[in-house]
Amino acid sequence: MFERFQRSWELVKPSVGVLMTDKHLLVFPLLSGICMLMVFLTFLQPAISMGVLEAIAEKRPLPSAEAYALLFLVYFLTYLAITFFNCALIGAAMIRFEGGEPTLADGFGIAIEKLPALFGFSFICAAVSVVLQALEERVAPLGRLVTGLIGLTWTVSSFLVIPVIIKRDVGPIDALKQSVEMLRYTWGENLIGQLGFEMATCAGCSVVTFAGLTVYMSGAIEMLTMILLIYAGLLLVFVSVTAVKAIYSAALYRYATQGDAGEYFENDVLARAFAGAP
Repeated sequence: MFERFQRSWELVKPSVGVLMTDKHLLVFPLLSGICMLMVFLTFLQPAISMGVLEAIAEKRPLPSAEAYALLFLVYFLTYLAITFFNCALIGAAMIRFEGGEPTLADGFGIAIEKLPALFGFSFICAAVSVVLQALEERVAPLGRLVTGLIGLTWTVSSFLVIPVIIKRDVGPIDALKQSVEMLRYTWGENLIGQLGFEMATCAGCSVVTFAGLTVYMSGAIEMLTMILLIYAGLLLVFVSVTAVKAIYSAALYRYATQGDAGEYFENDVLARAFAGAP
């Protein structure tokens, strides 16, 4: 297990290096965060009036079929924003791996070309999220642990879907099948990578929130300023982790299919990570 953590970190470090080479790629997760915020604000009032937020907070079933439909729509639009800009970022990273000089236009062009498949994949993600939400609301605490594990399994299994969509002319279902197939060789790095990114996100958010509250309690800033600073910090954490995570997935896919991830990655490290891959 420790060896897998070490290998995963050795894969994450060059992913950060790629991002430092192409800092402009941070625009993609930044736009993703902005779009997610717009979706949240757009549906905030309907969600409140239909009792969706209250039901989720109290861990009980949603009050109506319309509430579930609203939740599905929010999930779908959120996932569409995430997958579109992730596709743009991963596509640009793949250009860098192939020795090119990726631009924002390159990334947007790739994402627009793959938009039909991204629509389908976002629909599947939204459906899975709503089903898991409904199950979590109806089971005991132990059952919630099970649904949490199912959610983690889904996240890991679908980790390479977008690279597959970019590189192969397939729809979302076939892309998911191929992502699962690759999971046979990458499950350890996928799982530990996912946990590592989640830990990094939690740590970053905790530091940002603690720093903002500390400055506020000292009387140096007012509450509104504190809220804005914390939000800006949380957005920075989200943008950074999302970008590195996308590059990480592109590297895993490239090596799994080509046996080489380019100059930024050491092939012997990747060879140990993909022991047994074809």
